[in-house]
Amino acid sequence: AKDAAGNTSVASLSVNATTTALAAPAIVELFFTEYIEGSSNNKVLEITNKTANAITLTPYIIKKQTNGAGVWSSGLPLNGTLASNGKFVIINSALATSCYSSALANVSTAAAEMSFNGNDAIGLFKNGILIDIIGTFNGGVTNFSIDETLRRKAAVIAPSATFNKSGQWDIFPLDTCSGINNRQSQQVQIITATAPVFSIFPNPSNGEFIIEIETRQNALVQIFSIQGQKVVEQEIRDKQLILNLQAGIYIVKIINNDGFETKKLVVN
Repeated sequence: AKDAAGNTSVASLSVNATTTALAAPAIVELFFTEYIEGSSNNKVLEITNKTANAITLTPYIIKKQTNGAGVWSSGLPLNGTLASNGKFVIINSALATSCYSSALANVSTAAAEMSFNGNDAIGLFKNGILIDIIGTFNGGVTNFSIDETLRRKAAVIAPSATFNKSGQWDIFPLDTCSGINNRQSQQVQIITATAPVFSIFPNPSNGEFIIEIETRQNALVQIFSIQGQKVVEQEIRDKQLILNLQAGIYIVKIINNDGFETKKLVVN
């Protein structure tokens, strides 16, 4: 080919190109996926493992900053292993709602980290490093989330140390807990305060059983069905209480001035 001045141009080279779709980013870390700041003690956190592998929870700890000021709390350590695509549910031990059974939670605890309000930042730490947060550290007393449930948007696949409520979370009304989904086939882990020591015998039982505490200090007995319904509330005044229940699986909670303890009861 020649240009306007009659010069011969060098022949063009043909180029073959192939386009390749970009690979989806690898998911490498745990993060919060649900936060319930409900009525009274209806407080729930859910952590999800969307990675391809099971993750040991020992390096992880949940901390709280109270009223948007001061230092982080000493923290609620996590234990166990969370399977790929598994969810880990932590509840306040006084949770009282019909849409989620306390017995299905991975952790039931009265720890300070699970007594949060709408201006208490909640952080997920790994090996002492903040990796995910709900709320703003040093955000002051203004509520960032009160009387509502936050659920992580489906597009979010990684934790964030900066809280972005509108961009990363969907908002649901007070005490919405239908989205909590624990696919772990592990027993509930009970974390207790300084607790009254008690025993249940026989356990399993054929109906009648005895609850015995090791101190003569009066204590309150609460028994919940596996669906979370309270079926017994009675005081122990002389170390022992004899009860009779229909067949089922129950959670027995003993409360006194020193704290509480929770155990599982099976009635055949």
